[in-house]
Parts: sequence; structure tokens; C-alpha cells
Amino acid sequence: EKVQEQTKQIEVLTPKAEFHDQVIQSDDAITVAEAAKIMGTGRNRLFKFLRDIKWVTYFNEPYQRLIEKGYLDVKLSEFDHPSQGLKQSVTALITGKGLRELNELWSQRLVA
Repeated sequence: EKVQEQTKQIEVLTPKAEFHDQVIQSDDAITVAEAAKIMGTGRNRLFKFLRDIKWVTYFNEPYQRLIEKGYLDVKLSEFDHPSQGLKQSVTALITGKGLRELNELWSQRLVA
């Protein structure tokens, strides 16, 4: 009976351990596309979820409160637009801490 109980615990904990290993392997912060691959979904679907849970704006830019919590980060880039000159773009990045939290919220949405 105890062996069966431990076997059930292993079955529950194995996917969590595998996800943890993937998070640990990621350097610092990763793009939403990379996070989507780890979580087994698509980039656009994950961005929609991030907007729904108010982690990013309509323009897919992280809210400041989530940057301050250490869940998200940004990468600023400059590019030369042919008609508008020098422009700046913001890329949302997900930290390891944010990926753990996001994965929990993502799995809860499947239960609800």
C-alpha cells in the first residue's frame, strides 16, 4: 500500500521536476516564444493568455508591477524605420521565476 502511494506521488512530481529542469537550463530571461515551446503551446496563444491575466498590455509590453516582482523583463532595441527615422522596440522576456509562476497559472486554466 505504501509503495502504491509513493508511486502515485512520483507520477505527480515527475512532470514538475522535468519542468523545473527546463527552467533551470534557461539563461536569465527567455522570450515568450521560447517559454511557449517549454510550456507546450504556441507564441500567440501564450501572448493572449498573458494579456488575459494582465501580465502584458495590448501591445505585448510587460506591466511594471510584474517587472518589479521579477516575473518579466524587457529588452530594448533600436531600429531605423525608413519613413520615421530611429524607433525603439520593446521585447517582453520571462524570467525563470516568472516562468514557474506562469506555468502554474497556465495549468490552473486547464483545471477551471
